[in-house]
Amino acid sequence: MEFDYKWLEGEARDGFYVSSMMKRAWAAQLEMLQDIDEACQQNNIRYFADWGTLLGAVRHRGFIPWDDDLDICMLRDDFDRFRDHVQLPSCYSMNNMHTESEYEDFLNRIVNAREITMEDEHLKKFSGFPYVAGIDIFPLDYLPRDEQRQNGIREEVLRLTETIHTIQSGPAYSIADEENRKWQVNRLYKEIEKVYASCKDEDADELTIMAIWMKNPDYRMEKNVYEKMIRIPFEQTTICVPADYDYLLSKKFGMYVKSVREWDSHNFPFYTPQEEVMQNAWGYALGIYQFQEADLIRNSYESKRPVDYVMDMIPLWKAVLKQVVKLQKGSDVETALQLLEKCQEMAIASGNNLDENSWGKQSEELVHLLETFCEVVFQIHEQVIHNAEVSETVTYCQKCVDRLSIVAAEFAQKKRVGIVIDRVANWKKLKVIYKEVLEQGHDVYVIPIPFYEKNYKGEAAAMHFEGKLLPEGLHILDYNANYGINGFDVLIYTNPFDDVDLNTTVHPFFYSAHLQKIGKKIIFADILQLDDFDEQDKRSQRMLDYYLKLPGVLHADEIWVSTENHRIQYKKALADFAGEETEKRWDERIKVHLWKKECPEGNAHEEGVSRKKKLACFIDCSNVLQHGADKIRKLNEMVNILKQNIEKLDICLFYERVCMDSIRTYDENIFAEFEMWLEKAKTYFEVRDSVTMEREELETFDAYYGDQGYLANQMIRMKRPVMIQSVEMETVLKD
Repeated sequence: MEFDYKWLEGEARDGFYVSSMMKRAWAAQLEMLQDIDEACQQNNIRYFADWGTLLGAVRHRGFIPWDDDLDICMLRDDFDRFRDHVQLPSCYSMNNMHTESEYEDFLNRIVNAREITMEDEHLKKFSGFPYVAGIDIFPLDYLPRDEQRQNGIREEVLRLTETIHTIQSGPAYSIADEENRKWQVNRLYKEIEKVYASCKDEDADELTIMAIWMKNPDYRMEKNVYEKMIRIPFEQTTICVPADYDYLLSKKFGMYVKSVREWDSHNFPFYTPQEEVMQNAWGYALGIYQFQEADLIRNSYESKRPVDYVMDMIPLWKAVLKQVVKLQKGSDVETALQLLEKCQEMAIASGNNLDENSWGKQSEELVHLLETFCEVVFQIHEQVIHNAEVSETVTYCQKCVDRLSIVAAEFAQKKRVGIVIDRVANWKKLKVIYKEVLEQGHDVYVIPIPFYEKNYKGEAAAMHFEGKLLPEGLHILDYNANYGINGFDVLIYTNPFDDVDLNTTVHPFFYSAHLQKIGKKIIFADILQLDDFDEQDKRSQRMLDYYLKLPGVLHADEIWVSTENHRIQYKKALADFAGEETEKRWDERIKVHLWKKECPEGNAHEEGVSRKKKLACFIDCSNVLQHGADKIRKLNEMVNILKQNIEKLDICLFYERVCMDSIRTYDENIFAEFEMWLEKAKTYFEVRDSVTMEREELETFDAYYGDQGYLANQMIRMKRPVMIQSVEMETVLKD
């Protein structure tokens, strides 16, 4: 599979930070899923997304942001055939009790390597992910409808398990004895597996994962849930799910449309132990920054502002003007001319620098005064050449310099602020800062810089420059400017990585340590929209290793965050990273900057001007397939109600086009009725494929009505009114 740098970019998803390393882990698993999927299709084997993978597919259109693995399940017959007969590409290994003598899990785990590898072929196939990635395949077994048989299975498994414990707890007197004990244990585990698989389809109404059922007898589901399989969107691809996934998810998770963050870490992310192995073996781990004491020592400011050069020249110009009169009287014409020429050169250079790199009325006035100064200096130069009296012209020139001094001093009182931006997508937040600085009367510039995407080896490759995509009318400073004569009082930036990120980098000139040399104060602005979290949310805490504990944060003179919670949590995390003695440093540097909530352009309207409310409706094809005529009836009722409000509401109906073929495969009549319903709906409302809906467009809607899924979940996060449709009744959800 091909994943571009945009998909591999670290980002905030549903208020949780997903690092570029996590994206590579996802990409590696999606590559594995594609190979497994192809093998299943070739061998007529069915599989289904399970656990968090199923929930993520339905609710997030992909991975749950705070999840790191990919799980699937198969009916027992398919599970056994896949395990015993399917040939995957040579890079994969199957781990189960039939391939590993010490394997004790009743599942089949597919892994893409045996150990960490930096081999070119491996990195290229698995999107630069060097660690071992795996996919767990769980077997679904039939549960006897006869309760006595269920009890018999439970008793037999418990008996075999007790025998295993007895063998394992006994002494081993030799290597041969130890090997024999492993063989006996493995044989008993295989016996348990046979017991789990002993019930056949005709003797059961329910399915379960037996290892879970042994601990929780209520873990079971109707077998007809897995009779039909459909494909739904999942990240860059599609994934197989039970057609009646709504029933399955409701049974497992309840009202599953509302996100519930998991708090534990269970070695989250899964490659944490492998990072430790890499760190111990090589002295570093990819995407993880190693703190250095030097990070707390600031580089000295080495640049100047354009107006500073004018301020520096003014005393020199005044001295030269006095000297010129004396030199003329002393007949040292050559020296007088050289001084005047030097004054003119410096004035022209200062004027050009101001003209190119400053803006506003004061800057224009300074440039105009410098031009006047140059003209008068030229007049003096000509008078000296012709041995004419210069006193009167020098006096006028001194007045010009005095005026220059006043205007330059006033201009120097303004702060010169630069906003460094590499992604135009960040402008939505940065423009708030830009406007605030402008309103405060400071001299503010936007500095769009290029960034470079990295290939699977981590090497800088293609350059991207998005500066031309910024809105017109901004005060833009070319990133190639001479920063020796174009320093800043304040530099604001949003990229904390320097070169640590696996996905992209910027030119070393714009690394945070060098920004210190061209900015008296440098500010890292955390513009990610992360949810608040506490010490119990170990996953959010762990992700700070990839976003916060970085050079661009450590080097900042100030760190701007959006909430008091983030200020507290970031302070603790950085003190833990850099040493407890640095806690005061972070307490002083981390400040809350309340980002203003910008109204999305598509939803913006003038005050006092009425508009229709926008209603988003989503129809789940799975529900259509499962409930058939009842669902079609419900949809017709919905159209009849909504069309009565068409003067008040702007309504858009969404469905998943990719699922339509699944409906046709299983029920031609329902497919035909649903197509007719879609055509009817199009006469009243806009009808669209939900896969084309992006979050920014979804923000323009005022409310939601329809089935559970991605759109409903996003509307809940945006705190919009949400009503979930069912064939029997509706449920109103509040965040």
